[in-house]
Amino acid sequence: MSEVFDFIVVGGGQAGLTVASRLSENPKLKAGGTGIGNDGIRIPGMIGGWKMNDSTPTATNASNKTMTCSSGNIVTTLGSDIDWKYSTVPQEGANHREIYYPRGKVLGGSSAINFIISTKAEVEDYEAIKRLGNPGWGWSEIDRASKKGERLAPPITDSDYIYNTENHGTDGPVTNSFPKYIPPQFRPYFAASAAASGVIQNEDPFGGKLGGACIIPSAIDTKGARVTSATAYYFPHQSRPNLIVRVDCEVNKLILQETQINGEIQVLGVEYSSGGTVCRVMADEVIMSAGSIGTPAILERSGIGKASILKSLNIPIALHLEGVGSNLSDHLFVLSTYRLKPGHRTADDLAKDVEYAAEQKLIYDKSGSGMFSHALSVLDFQSLKSIVSEEVLEDGLKLLEECPSYMSPKQFEAVVNRIKNGVVIEYFLLNAFLVGDLNQLYTTFGDSSPKTLFITFYLNTEGIRWPPGQRHALYPLSRGSSHIKSQDPSVAPLIDPRTPLLISPKIRVYLQALLVDQSVANFLSEYLVHPFDAWLMVQGAKHIRKIMRQDAYKDIIIDEQYPGPSVQTDEEWGESIRSRISTSYHPSGTCSMLPQSESGVVDSQLKVYGTRNLRVVDASILPIQLSGHPVMTVYAIAEKAAEMILNKEPSNLPS
Repeated sequence: MSEVFDFIVVGGGQAGLTVASRLSENPKLKAGGTGIGNDGIRIPGMIGGWKMNDSTPTATNASNKTMTCSSGNIVTTLGSDIDWKYSTVPQEGANHREIYYPRGKVLGGSSAINFIISTKAEVEDYEAIKRLGNPGWGWSEIDRASKKGERLAPPITDSDYIYNTENHGTDGPVTNSFPKYIPPQFRPYFAASAAASGVIQNEDPFGGKLGGACIIPSAIDTKGARVTSATAYYFPHQSRPNLIVRVDCEVNKLILQETQINGEIQVLGVEYSSGGTVCRVMADEVIMSAGSIGTPAILERSGIGKASILKSLNIPIALHLEGVGSNLSDHLFVLSTYRLKPGHRTADDLAKDVEYAAEQKLIYDKSGSGMFSHALSVLDFQSLKSIVSEEVLEDGLKLLEECPSYMSPKQFEAVVNRIKNGVVIEYFLLNAFLVGDLNQLYTTFGDSSPKTLFITFYLNTEGIRWPPGQRHALYPLSRGSSHIKSQDPSVAPLIDPRTPLLISPKIRVYLQALLVDQSVANFLSEYLVHPFDAWLMVQGAKHIRKIMRQDAYKDIIIDEQYPGPSVQTDEEWGESIRSRISTSYHPSGTCSMLPQSESGVVDSQLKVYGTRNLRVVDASILPIQLSGHPVMTVYAIAEKAAEMILNKEPSNLPS
């Protein structure tokens, strides 16, 4: 006999645990390998690609340890057993490379393996989502829901951090805190960025305005440990009798009633496998929270999706929804790398200096500070006008007019408006979280078999290789997809973020004529790529070089290691980016909250079109990509969804 619940939440990640925990606050409702003790999750500084060969180092036994590369991991959690270890299909815009695409496979989902960055997006991002047909999803509503989930830990009294308490929550489950340690070489960045862009330091990006460099709080508690949806929403309440979480289960499909009710599908429950046994659980309502890759995959295996895809896999079509798995959007990134002059400590030292690593581990264990407490702390958001001249800007904006759009007209208008009027690119500083030859890193990064990655440890007597700037485009126009290729849930889906084609300036003058050729137009349409994305990445790369050449860094860096001073022309920049481009692992949009006529999958109440009792609660509902990082927005989505379901959402807010 099948178990029966009021709600089944499919997915134990960031959104899933949040909404399940909130629903279980009502004692009358029943909602239904964790990573506990995994230092790779708990310690922020262990987003470095190294590990000890046995127990944690101490000052007395450190000399007996051997430091080794965390083989196959860009960071300690990626490529591990708590990662789905996906890869994309070969990317036309990335020299046909397959790009490694990690997603969390643990309670807490990707909040357990990400880079711990907490931001909200800009005000106008959420307002744009509201204008796309989603009342109740503007800035004021998302800001309120985000604050409900947040607990900002004030910085230590002698710090110089600037923030506005009105922009933050104070008693939510998710602790955000300011870094107790910032690498000294990060401090000059604020002056360098302001000199290069003319934009002064941002006092608090949580207020909905992201322009300028800033020190950001991260999802780290007051003891220095990572905060995930599991530590924030589940573990404190796991004893609730009406909150039942099943782990080590793989969902096969939804169980659908054979006959529709008033033209709508009734979802009866969920079929999943556990330890080789197929199980069924039933519920009054099912909530999909398996993420931007997992949610569309489960829907498609259940017969809900694009009819042509379902037919090709011999899956009976229960409901044709064109948008399931489409509209995939992600932030693109490329690294620039510089060598530091002697005397600067970076995370590389944790790998090649065991005594130093032991010393820093003791500091972390005693006070939650030191290098092990640091993940990422400095972000820099810039607009088009702050990184390019008016002449170059005019050239880029022509691409928006000349090239086809792969979104609905309203979506395209919303994204172009944000490109023209918002921040378009983000830089953040990485404290050499990898050691070894960066060129080898880039050769292997994104390999379809990430476990083959090997980074050689070496002693650089002139300085330390330091990747100071990761940059990513915030509002990509290219659109991809994520669809299943088999009915078998153990077979990874086809993930295609469609990295943009880099069009050489030499052929740019022929672009309009080329687009008249139907074969060329069909080619661009097939790949859903937009050359503006590539143009923006080139301009962003040039700007980081401008920042690092400011006087603030003249006594800190030796030289540019990658892409190197030989890269000067747009063609050279384009080729260097094509060979190194990847994504920032912020997928969204695959079950977009849009009108069904515009390939939407869910309405503004998060209900799947054509169903009676099926909702989607995760980043896949976002119809456009957001500026910033998605963590706080996803928590807000889940908080808001729980209020909707329990009919507790405030009604006195502006729509």
